[in-house]
Amino acid sequence: VAAASATGRQSHPSRIGALGLSRGATVALLAAIPDPRIAAVVEFFGPTDFLDAFARGIVRDALQGRPPDLPGVAALNTQFIQPLARGDLTIADVRAQLIRRSPVYFVDQLPAVELHHGTADSIVPVAEAERLTQVMQAAGRTAPAFQSYLFDGGNHDPLTLPGSLRPDRLPAIGYPLRPFSGPPPGAGAQAFRQPFR
Repeated sequence: VAAASATGRQSHPSRIGALGLSRGATVALLAAIPDPRIAAVVEFFGPTDFLDAFARGIVRDALQGRPPDLPGVAALNTQFIQPLARGDLTIADVRAQLIRRSPVYFVDQLPAVELHHGTADSIVPVAEAERLTQVMQAAGRTAPAFQSYLFDGGNHDPLTLPGSLRPDRLPAIGYPLRPFSGPPPGAGAQAFRQPFR
């Protein structure tokens, strides 16, 4: 958010959106909870509930010495799963940490959200999107505050989700994106990336 605000006239402090893919989608959702400057999140195929079957499978595999090669799993394994297995942490300790990483338990604090997920996602199951959709709808979140798009046959790649990438707008906020003109003067180019097209 600080980087977006630093772009000067190209940014509007009350209209900042976050876009994330996979683990980045979870991070975008969680970052928006305490930060009122983030007005919307566009979420692509991110884990949303670390207490569900997907997460339980990761824990089971890690406890059997086979942690999946997924972003963030090594840290979860080192910080929580193995300490739990050794008796250094209790189930209650680990449960609290997993809830903190699960956007579904904070829907009342989320900004506008637009969700995109493929039904054939082989990395993050579509059940993650369905769970967030269920919880958002139960909380009364409807368009434009919440929009969910499930793509038949789509996988863990936005290019398999036809129409999900709209370079002309940020759908969850509903205003046009400006073309990327590079980092502001003095900012390191590594902090900014050309938008995905």
